[in-house]
Amino acid sequence: MSSDLRHDLRQTKPFPSPETEAALSVLRTAALLGSAVAETLKQARRDPSDESLERLRGALLMIERAAATAPQLDAAAQNCARAYALALFQRGRAQEGTVILRHRFPDARYRLADDVLMYGTAKPGATRFEKGSVAAYDGALPEALFRAVAKALAPEGAFWPAHAYDDETSGFFSYVHSLDEAGVVVEAARRFRTLFGKAVPAIAEATGIEWWTHRRPHGAGHQLHFDSADEGAGVDGPEHPLCSVVLYLSEARLGGPTLVTTQCSGDTEMRCRDAAALVPVAPNRAVCFRGDLLHCVVPGRGPAPGGETARRVTLMISFWRRPHARHDREGAPRAAMRFPTADEWTAPFRARVDNADDAKPTGVIHWVDAEHGLPASFRLIERLFTVPDPASEEDPMATLNPDSLVEQIGWVEPSVAEDPMDTRYQFERTGYFWRDPEDSLPGALVFNQIVALKDTWAPKPDAPTPPLSSPRSAAAERLRRKLRAASEGAGGEGGGGFARLCWRAPRIGATLSSLR
Repeated sequence: MSSDLRHDLRQTKPFPSPETEAALSVLRTAALLGSAVAETLKQARRDPSDESLERLRGALLMIERAAATAPQLDAAAQNCARAYALALFQRGRAQEGTVILRHRFPDARYRLADDVLMYGTAKPGATRFEKGSVAAYDGALPEALFRAVAKALAPEGAFWPAHAYDDETSGFFSYVHSLDEAGVVVEAARRFRTLFGKAVPAIAEATGIEWWTHRRPHGAGHQLHFDSADEGAGVDGPEHPLCSVVLYLSEARLGGPTLVTTQCSGDTEMRCRDAAALVPVAPNRAVCFRGDLLHCVVPGRGPAPGGETARRVTLMISFWRRPHARHDREGAPRAAMRFPTADEWTAPFRARVDNADDAKPTGVIHWVDAEHGLPASFRLIERLFTVPDPASEEDPMATLNPDSLVEQIGWVEPSVAEDPMDTRYQFERTGYFWRDPEDSLPGALVFNQIVALKDTWAPKPDAPTPPLSSPRSAAAERLRRKLRAASEGAGGEGGGGFARLCWRAPRIGATLSSLR
């Protein structure tokens, strides 16, 4: 031991005393033990499989014994106990996990409930969200824009090393933009402002954004918190954004869901025990919630989809009424910086997005000055079914048209905002549109298609028009029952689609469980 210790410390002279050598040996052993436990915890976050449970148990027993004589290991012991308890909870062994938490954290009062930690296994319950608090969409961004954002934040991209993201000593960082600026993230934010304008009306008041990102291992979560300026350290208390949006960029079920509670900043009583919403990960799914709501990221369960190297990548955008950059970009990345223009990693964020995707051009030739035009949402409406007589089909639900409502984003002349509400417009080569009197907001107009220019169901000269079944027929009645059941049972994870409201996200009835 003496020769090893002297070699490791590059000690050329004898130790002053055996006591000194013993103390240094203890410190060396503690450092090695702490590193081994830290590596075990990283492995559990990357791939929280059943095999990791026994490794966590062994690490906890080892570090608990060592911490009794080496107090510097106490923090590592707490981290290990927390990870082991989490692994037990997510496997339905709540009693064992509670014993661990009570031993290590005797002052703790609550933990995340089983419905949250074991997401996907509990039955959905009722929520108590106020109107305008939370909404989620699938297909939130047009495909070309989504690909541009995903490319800029690719897990292997230059963005992450430029921000020292994997260095555990690096702090929080974010960038601030006006919504009038150009760039991939700002374009996505403008899209969100229109998309969520009705569900979360506060977003319409935003003039700028603050954005940041995360690249988490499957089993890593993020503690319950509020979004705020200056990490909540304002002179007059925390300042919250109007709302925040989380966009998922990684594959489905990689990492845990986003948990949004009913707990508001400044509440005098605890409300987050009552209800919450869980939004599972899916590519191009976005959830928007009011800026003063308590939320977190739930750790992923089971083996990581895609292997240990896969990462849960998300883009977070907070919308502010009057944002401003608080820090110049000097030294290490930090909160509320101005976005740089010269760094190599910024190129994908400034790239031009071709909103035509890879599809054949539609022939639309309505040109608007992008610099002064007003952003607007256009709803293209097709028939609900792909056949003229769905009631006559064996499975009418199979004939539902997934593109019956497609929402696209574009621009209109500023003068349109001053037109009477009932003004009709022809957008060339597309059809006739009418401004929606309920969904339209200042700076976020919504137009509904009322007449298309082509009728794809127009009968050919020799083709008779198929007769419609009686509305009282048995097939029609079956169709009505299926549609009613589909509208009432929208629980579980939603699929793809373009800008489809996905309050299929599970809603749970309990957020916290008592440890007392």
